[in-house]
Amino acid sequence: MSEGICWDSKEEKVPSFDARDGDYAITAAEGGGVNNNAWIVLGRDRQDDAASGYGGIGHQAAGAIDIVVGRMAPLPMSHFPDSVSELIAMGPIFKNLQEPALLGVKMPKDATGTGGAPITLTPNAEDKSSYTRNPAVDTATYHDAARIYISQKCDIDHYFGLAAGIKVPSPGKQESPRSAIAMKADGVRIVAREGIKLVTMGAHGYGRGSSVHNSLGGLIKAVQGIELIAGNDRDAQGSPARQEPLVKGYQLCEALEQLANQVSTVSGILATFTSAQMMFNQAMMTHVHGETFLGAITLTSPQAIIAGAQSITDTIARVNTSVLNNQANLSTWTMEYVGDGSGSILSEFNTTN
Repeated sequence: MSEGICWDSKEEKVPSFDARDGDYAITAAEGGGVNNNAWIVLGRDRQDDAASGYGGIGHQAAGAIDIVVGRMAPLPMSHFPDSVSELIAMGPIFKNLQEPALLGVKMPKDATGTGGAPITLTPNAEDKSSYTRNPAVDTATYHDAARIYISQKCDIDHYFGLAAGIKVPSPGKQESPRSAIAMKADGVRIVAREGIKLVTMGAHGYGRGSSVHNSLGGLIKAVQGIELIAGNDRDAQGSPARQEPLVKGYQLCEALEQLANQVSTVSGILATFTSAQMMFNQAMMTHVHGETFLGAITLTSPQAIIAGAQSITDTIARVNTSVLNNQANLSTWTMEYVGDGSGSILSEFNTTN
């Protein structure tokens, strides 16, 4: 058997595809090559078994293209080890498949239309590349290694088990179907030689006065944002990870500039107060009292009276008023940039955790 080195082909264990009537599954074998578990399936919307998705309940306008490599990873099989005729037929696995009975792993129907009963698999303890059938327990976890899924009508977040986020709706099963494209693999890279744009159209994405409709003909009335959700909204310990609005750069710069101005104003107020206090202190240092009889109350100092009155006047007129104005300005700054004001540093649409 060829080892697959350089130009040589390589035969390997590949499960069959559990196709619906009307599906067209393309592999290299269609062109005379070898199927190395790389597929393009043209059919109707489907999440896992034939009854799933909008194709499974008979909807029209539910066409789908499923581009997938590595069905039944990490250890795909083509036949059960105790049989050379019992093929394993798999539907799509958008999430992990870890069930007491492996739903979707079954024998294809025979010529009479019978068969297709679910069968479970358990990895052998010593040889993880082979399996024995165990109808009671299955501890293996299966998934499809990498996929690009395109559907005319689907519940894409539900299919892939994606977190809802806080800005972009994430409807459940059969709640609000839409067309969608999803990519899933161990790593996804989008590479551009010049630029990458992530764009949501919103209600007026083509310009003021224009309208935007979804694939079902519905008028889009709001703007949905872009959510960056690490860990599918879970941290390393499995606890919910808080999703927060992203910070807008220009607004943050303007907010910090305004805050710097307020801090500078506070410094000026302090300098004014210090100057007035120093004048009063100097007057107190050099003031003298008129001579009095022993034990009598001393006379007031004319210098102290004048300096004290001037200090009080300056403090009220220049310091206290400035302090009150600055407090009001800081309150306005907080509402404008940190609260819900038009200059908020927080993005209205885009979030991350």
